[in-house]
Amino acid sequence: MLLRDLSERPLPDVVLLQSPSNLLTIYMVDKLKARIGTTRDTIIEVHTQKDLAKVRDLQGIVPPFGDRWFVQIDLMKLNNKELHRTISMSTTVTFLCTCENYGVFKKFKDSFRKTTTIIYDFYFKYLRTNDFLFLYDTICPDKLDKNLLKFVREGYSGDIDVCMQIFKALHDGTELKTKRQITEQFGIGGLTTESYLINILNFTPSTSERGAKTKMKNRVKAGLELVDALGYSTTHNYLLANLKSFIQIKELLISGTIYKRIENLPTGYNESKLSRYNRFIWRLKDIPMSRLLSVYTMLEPSWHSDADFLRFMYMFEVNEYKGANLK
Repeated sequence: MLLRDLSERPLPDVVLLQSPSNLLTIYMVDKLKARIGTTRDTIIEVHTQKDLAKVRDLQGIVPPFGDRWFVQIDLMKLNNKELHRTISMSTTVTFLCTCENYGVFKKFKDSFRKTTTIIYDFYFKYLRTNDFLFLYDTICPDKLDKNLLKFVREGYSGDIDVCMQIFKALHDGTELKTKRQITEQFGIGGLTTESYLINILNFTPSTSERGAKTKMKNRVKAGLELVDALGYSTTHNYLLANLKSFIQIKELLISGTIYKRIENLPTGYNESKLSRYNRFIWRLKDIPMSRLLSVYTMLEPSWHSDADFLRFMYMFEVNEYKGANLK
């Protein structure tokens, strides 16, 4: 389902939601409440079987100060046949069912597949373009120029809470006129120094001159976007810090201290710092320590201009294509 369906399509019996963002959940709850016309007396939160019994008592009864009852349920706390039966029999209730596990999400949705219960299901891992633009147009229309809107969409759609923070700030009157202003207030988004670095380290040489030029062009473009957002010195320092952490993680992998996750580390390792890179552990397994150390040597000289960054990229490309026979 698309977010706009919540406003434009007929009200469903159930809104099923899984989202990593509390801010998006709050936004959707507020939209539902406004559309239903809820009051304090028509909102019911269900945590126990006793709460569920109250909902059953209201079946078929229209609330005195609203169109429908609004019932919120956390499926991680209550999710059984009695709940499903109550939902199927209710005609004057809109249920908002939330969960944190996709297995629970799918099983709940599938359990109503052969019934007449209308379910709008919203599963978010990131903001798709249609949902991103809908939120922007709804919360803070025309507050960003075309290039900055593209920058936010491409860089921050993977972090829904940050997107919502940006939209709220724009709605509240904050002016964001440059990429630097956005990154200083909200971080650097999806194009992070660690993701950029891991793509460089996972380098696979092209077999053709044309392919090699295209890959190099893309790497240079992404690197210059980071520099534009963070500045030369900050980008360089972040990359160096990321690489030091990658080398430590590689040491732990080689020694067999860790395998699937970065946890229970020996004394001398900063577990809270290194655990940030859990999502890269499988990719680091395939990167030789020799490459990590080689790139570290190339990266050591500080950066103060485009020339410093391009010098690093040139050294990297020459080293990786050494002896290659491009066609």
